[in-house]
Amino acid sequence: MKESKLFLNKRWVFWIGIFSVLILLGIYTLSEELTTSTIIIVIGCICLLGYVFLFPNSYRIGEKGITVYYGFGIKTTAKWNELRTIEDHYCRAFPWMREYHIGYFKKAFPLWEEACIPKNKKTTVLIEKYYKKTIEKYG
Repeated sequence: MKESKLFLNKRWVFWIGIFSVLILLGIYTLSEELTTSTIIIVIGCICLLGYVFLFPNSYRIGEKGITVYYGFGIKTTAKWNELRTIEDHYCRAFPWMREYHIGYFKKAFPLWEEACIPKNKKTTVLIEKYYKKTIEKYG
C-alpha cells in the first residue's frame, strides 16, 4: 500500500478565525455605527473569501507527489519529477516561522502554479524522502 499523509494547514485555520471574528465584530457593532460596521463586514468578507480561495487549507504528501487543497473543492497535484523547485523560506505573515514554496503545479488557472505550505518535522521528513533534488534555503 502506498504511503500518503494528509496535513491540515493550521495557519489557514488561524487566519479564517481572525477574519470571522472581524465579520462578527462588524455585525455586533452594526446598530451603533452603520457605516463603519458595514466597511468592517465587507473587508472581513473579502479577506475571508480571498484567503479561502487563494491559500491552501490542507495538503497530502505521498510517494507519487503532492496534492494541495484549496477552498471550494479546488485542488492541484504535482508528481515529484514534475516539480521545478522546493524552497525553504520565512513565512510572510509570521517571520519567525518557515514555509516551503513548492512549484510548479500544472494548472489551467495560473494562481496555483506555486503552493506555500508550512514547514514542520513531518512535512520535512516526507519531502526529503520523496524529493530527489536539492531543497533551496532562503533567509
